[in-house]
Amino acid sequence: MELLAPAGDLPCLEAAIEAGADAVYLGLSLMNARRGAKNFTPAELERAVELARSRDVRTHLTMNIDISRRETGAAARILSLARDIGVDAVIARDWAVVGLWRAMHDTAVRDDHFCPVLHLSTQTAITSPEGARLAAEIGVSRVVLARELSLAEISEIGRASGLEIEVFAQGALCY
Repeated sequence: MELLAPAGDLPCLEAAIEAGADAVYLGLSLMNARRGAKNFTPAELERAVELARSRDVRTHLTMNIDISRRETGAAARILSLARDIGVDAVIARDWAVVGLWRAMHDTAVRDDHFCPVLHLSTQTAITSPEGARLAAEIGVSRVVLARELSLAEISEIGRASGLEIEVFAQGALCY
């Protein structure tokens, strides 16, 4: 089990680390569902990843929104930044981001370079073993399951897919 906490800015990150989080999720001003909240600049993200790494806390970068075609270049640059600074995981919502990650991952594997793992956001609405198995087939390592599922359904999806499963411990939406 992993305790994953939000970290909207550096003080929140420090609080999550001090509270014993195993991992944190954080975002940039672009490409995350908490655009109106405090977020990290690219330089701050790099410092946040360094701080978290120094305390053995993993970092998950949220890219959990729908993107338009005109935003794919920005998404690719953010994925490259995540790779370059050593973000542990990217949490994606949009299938275009998944496709960009796949291309980056395939190149990293071919060239024996680092690539963050891919998690699917709760916004992808994975609600069945079949959906989770499809996610595994495309290289996803974790799915954040839809919030409406029962414990029995969560357990069934975990057993059937072989993926890491993440669930929210509370029911509020990410505003």
